[in-house]
Amino acid sequence: MRHALRSLSRSPGVTAAATLTLALGIGANVTIFSVVDAAMLRPLPYPNPEQLVNLRYVYSPGTPEETSLVDAMRWPDLDRWRAESQIFSTVATYAGARRVTLEETAASGVTTVPSVSPELLGMLGIAPRVGRWFTADDVAAGGAVVLLTERYWQRAFGGDSAAVGRTLTVDGRPHAIIGVMPDSFGYGIWTRGSNHVGWIPYDEAAARALPRSSFFTMLRLRPGLPLAQASREVTAAFDRMRAARPSATAWRVDLEPVDSRAENVTSQTALLAFSGAVVFVLLVACANVANLLLCRVLTRQREIALRAALGASRSRIVRLLFAEGLVLAAAGTIAALAIAWWASRILPAVVPETLGLFDANAMAIDWRVLGYSALLMTVTMVLCSVAPTLRATRADVASALEGSSRIAGGSRTGRRLWQGLQTLQVLFTVILLSGAGLLANSFVRMMQTHLGYDADGLVAITLDIPRDRLSNAAGFQTLLGEIMGRVRALPGVVGAAHGQAPAARTGGARIFVEGREQESSTSPQRLSLFGVDHDYFAVAGIPFRQGRGFTVDEVRSSARLAVIDERLAETWWPGESPLGKRVRFGVLPVWNTVIGVVGSVKTQNFAATAGSVQAYHPSPGVFWLVVRTARPDEVMRLARPAVRTIDPALDVVEAAHVGDLYEEAFVTPRFYSVLMLVFGGVALATAAVGLFAVVSYSTARRRREIGVRLALGAQLAQIRRLVMTDAFVPLAAGLAAGLIAAFWTTRYLESMLYQVTPHDPTTYATVLFCLTVVAGAAALIAAQRAARLDPLQTLRQE
Repeated sequence: MRHALRSLSRSPGVTAAATLTLALGIGANVTIFSVVDAAMLRPLPYPNPEQLVNLRYVYSPGTPEETSLVDAMRWPDLDRWRAESQIFSTVATYAGARRVTLEETAASGVTTVPSVSPELLGMLGIAPRVGRWFTADDVAAGGAVVLLTERYWQRAFGGDSAAVGRTLTVDGRPHAIIGVMPDSFGYGIWTRGSNHVGWIPYDEAAARALPRSSFFTMLRLRPGLPLAQASREVTAAFDRMRAARPSATAWRVDLEPVDSRAENVTSQTALLAFSGAVVFVLLVACANVANLLLCRVLTRQREIALRAALGASRSRIVRLLFAEGLVLAAAGTIAALAIAWWASRILPAVVPETLGLFDANAMAIDWRVLGYSALLMTVTMVLCSVAPTLRATRADVASALEGSSRIAGGSRTGRRLWQGLQTLQVLFTVILLSGAGLLANSFVRMMQTHLGYDADGLVAITLDIPRDRLSNAAGFQTLLGEIMGRVRALPGVVGAAHGQAPAARTGGARIFVEGREQESSTSPQRLSLFGVDHDYFAVAGIPFRQGRGFTVDEVRSSARLAVIDERLAETWWPGESPLGKRVRFGVLPVWNTVIGVVGSVKTQNFAATAGSVQAYHPSPGVFWLVVRTARPDEVMRLARPAVRTIDPALDVVEAAHVGDLYEEAFVTPRFYSVLMLVFGGVALATAAVGLFAVVSYSTARRRREIGVRLALGAQLAQIRRLVMTDAFVPLAAGLAAGLIAAFWTTRYLESMLYQVTPHDPTTYATVLFCLTVVAGAAALIAAQRAARLDPLQTLRQE
């Protein structure tokens, strides 16, 4: 090891280049592994997480209309499940997040605060970072206390523990801050998001007294009870409950683990793609370093031959060369851990929340990551040292001591090894760049997809209306009329209508076509269902293709009518008019007559694998408005004051340009593209540097040969052609092999692509062109240096 350190220190340039190359390759792998570890491998941060389950009610089981509902439980059902102590040790309740307005903090504005019961906190068993949990006394005292999230605590209070005991005004009511929950708390209870600030106590007794109150549950199985056996016992218990709930004959219940990360196909696909990408980055780095070490071995042939002549065994020479590989791998791993530590501070802030990678566990450099790094270091040492060692131990001692290769350059075996390693670099780089190019091409096409309506000057407004204003239907309609009047009176407003913005995501309801229910129920298309009024299509700028829209009376009476988009019409009624046909949506047994066909619009679901379709039904009043205006920024600024002049309890949750609503749909594919392009760029730069280094070294080894050629009258163009040929042989082989390999590997990216096939010829042509240009530039620089050699001075050298 001491000799390896001394030997490498005499070649600081090669050592630094090899260490940096390995640091990038190993660092990328360690970083992605730490992400996979947090997202998939580490268990949930709760005690005995395998015991935590959700109880889901399934409506119409075994039919095409089967629907799983997590919130279908009623209070009597809750009491019955709590009585099943042979199945569950704890049944805890909580309520979903509700919008609140905070005051007296730097982050005032509309945020969300879920409600959790003290039983739930005890069942999950996560200790507060600062302070304490809720207790039954907190609930009995009116629940004017709050637990903050660690993220909000850091943002609003600078992580000051003195924040406990202060008050936070929520919707005008002061709440005492009693604690701070760590970031590891919250998985499984719908509490993620940058606007989530904390939790307030859930008063189950008060909720039972409210009509139509909804709640959620989380259950812990009795210790020692396997999930499969618990599912059988739950089914038997539910069969016994049917007598007390005759309406439940069309239902069944399922137990599902709270840990549902394995079901997140989008995240799994992304992690698989990135894991494969970083493996290729590491292979490119190893091939590059192996080439550099091979070059060093060839320059040290006389030294190694002399050792062998003096009695050094083959195993001793192998140990010497592997020691150098170990030093480089260890130095690269140390630098890689520094890169991974830095990435662990940056990635959680830039990874889209929609991927849910850090919902369960934070990204951390722990013993598992260190163990993986040690494994990578060992693998890297072997990959980098095998080729140089094989070449060194197979050298002809007599020829090496004689120096017979000084005139003709390196041996044929040495050149083949260089070219083989360079071919591998190019092959892996082609695969990486092909994946990156496909994702980038997909993202560009997503951005360029036509909206299907006029988004210029269109503003979406979301209202927050208190529940007590919703109980009286007539009063609610009067309230909506007042709101519409105030909005229409804002400066520059051309028109306003009820209905979600065309860009909105409205879920994935099924559509059923009369007479073809079984066939339509299996359609993979995502349906966005909008409730709109009579002015909606005109205000939004959605053109009609056939039929008509809704009238004022049809909206007021919620008539059983529907308007569908042209893609839905072409899917189910190709070549004929859908007008007069009947459809229904979701589990509602109500048929709607189609009266119109409009153009397809680009919703937030537009990038779904099978695409998205839209349907519209007349709704007498919703919480969303679309406003056409010549002064959108002013309307967004004045919307909230205008609405609150009607009633201070009213609020505007969000007012935004409709075009900006696509940002959520673009975040994830943009992240995919950028990250893959970074990996591809690292591989391309590594391959280019490797090619330049190998060609430069090969040229240096052939200095006397080139000098002889020049002395005998060779033209400079011939010398350039000689060097360029050496460079382009492995390049051409790598491009051909890489193209074949990329055709096979990129098919795994198909679910992440939009309007691009995994074998898109434009993308592959672009990749081949870029690689050829970059590699050609590297080879040309080396060729130019060779052409500038002075033949007399070269021939005089020993």
